[in-house]
This record gives sequence, C-alpha cells and structure tokens, in this order.
Amino acid sequence: ALCDVGDTALSGTFIVGQIGEPEPGLAPAIPLLISSEPLADFTGWNITVFGINSGNGFVTADVECFDNPTPTTHPP
Repeated sequence: ALCDVGDTALSGTFIVGQIGEPEPGLAPAIPLLISSEPLADFTGWNITVFGINSGNGFVTADVECFDNPTPTTHPP
C-alpha cells in the first residue's frame, strides 16, 4: 500500500483470508504473518505472509499516511 507522493507512512493494517474451499482431505489455507512494517523510505506499508497448508488466500494491506502539505512558492 502506497502513500500519495510526498506523504509519509505512519502505520498500516492488513486483512488476510481464504478464497474458496480447500481440496478434500486437506486443511484450509492459513496465512502466517511474517512482517508488517513501513517501506524503508516511509512512502508506504508492506505486509509479508507465508501460506501454510493448501488453498488460495488473499492479503489486503492499507496504510495511514501523514498528508504533507505541498510546498508553495512565493513570488520574488
């Protein structure tokens, strides 16, 4: 998840889940959170998960950004 250009990431959230049903006889997909952290330059938020078991899952990341004001130029 990325902030607008010039804005700064303050925090982030995420949602993980399973899509559909697992194959018969197999346990459902279980997304395991590896990390939830800002990008190195604080322009967005990164979520890393590892899928355990079978099936398809999803990860949705959101970022809360500080809205840095656009610099204004003053006439000479």
